[in-house]
Amino acid sequence: MSKVWRVGISRTRKGVRRITGPMEPPLHVIVSALFSAGFSAGFSAVLSTGLSIGLATVISLAFPNVTAHAQTSLLVAPATYSFGSVREGDLVKASFAVRNMTSEPVTILGVQSSCACVVAVTPNLKIPAGGEQVVGVEFNTKGFAGKKVKSVRVFLDAPSKPTLVFSLSGTVEPRISAEPSRVFFGSVLVGQEKSQRVVVNLPKGARITGVRSRRTELLAALETDNAIQLNLLPSAPVGRFQTQVAIKTSDPSVPTVTLFVFADIEPEVLITPDNASFGLLREVTESSRKMVLRIQNRGRAPLSIIGVESDKSEVSGTIQVVEPGRAFNLVVEVDRSLRGTIRAVLKIRTDHPVQKEVSLPVYAIIAKKGE
Repeated sequence: MSKVWRVGISRTRKGVRRITGPMEPPLHVIVSALFSAGFSAGFSAVLSTGLSIGLATVISLAFPNVTAHAQTSLLVAPATYSFGSVREGDLVKASFAVRNMTSEPVTILGVQSSCACVVAVTPNLKIPAGGEQVVGVEFNTKGFAGKKVKSVRVFLDAPSKPTLVFSLSGTVEPRISAEPSRVFFGSVLVGQEKSQRVVVNLPKGARITGVRSRRTELLAALETDNAIQLNLLPSAPVGRFQTQVAIKTSDPSVPTVTLFVFADIEPEVLITPDNASFGLLREVTESSRKMVLRIQNRGRAPLSIIGVESDKSEVSGTIQVVEPGRAFNLVVEVDRSLRGTIRAVLKIRTDHPVQKEVSLPVYAIIAKKGE
């Protein structure tokens, strides 16, 4: 003979529900049976044990803050759509199903995307109970590059879940790209020439129609339909060299690709140190008023020093040959009679094809007598 289990409900002053009477089997076992077997089957199973309570009572007892509308769910599938890798300018299309698993109809109040580049469209705003509505999404990748994530938010009139969010993710490759994307010739001795080949990745059917360098020291020429040749000419001046190359294409979406070019042009005629600083001279002696610097020719061709000029008559320079065509000493002298701060520039004239003149700044502070 089976036992009859009765559950009584009472409230305390604090409003907390309390279960009285026999508790075999426990209430959590009953609720678990309801959810594991399904509400109808579970309810029948519980009734077969002689439990004299209703299904709504059990559910309200187990989930006092959940309404009947929230017992099932609203969801979107897929939650995230991966479009993999696409070229910049491609239109990514995806469809997302908003599923209404509740027992009541739901209305889509609005759709909002995280970017103006994403457009979401749904043909019908009403979703019947147990039905679904497809939201079509288009992502215009023009102007984007790299890994991208774009989200769409759907607003519903369901109190249990007023908002659903889904997203698109993937990588946007440049529609047209150059390899290398930037050209750096590195350190180049002045007067020397260097070259670099650049391959341009183009969409099918597109080709390079022209190429132009902004500086005359860099020669840019079309090699094939998808490659160019860059030549850094010997006339590039000493210092940091940088310019841009415009690559014209037949692709109407990307008619021009800009390529940045850099180089560090180092002198072949090098003076060390790069300035003659005497510092503070309290007493001008024969040795203290002279300084010896080294001029080195790092080029392939021999070098001749034509002469040395100074913008101040009190400062002079003379050349001593250490190794013909390769190495020289530059002796800088200041006049004994000078006093105060001295600033001068020596100009060393050479037969180098580019460095025809090399400048050397001269500094000195000569104290007055008695100071």
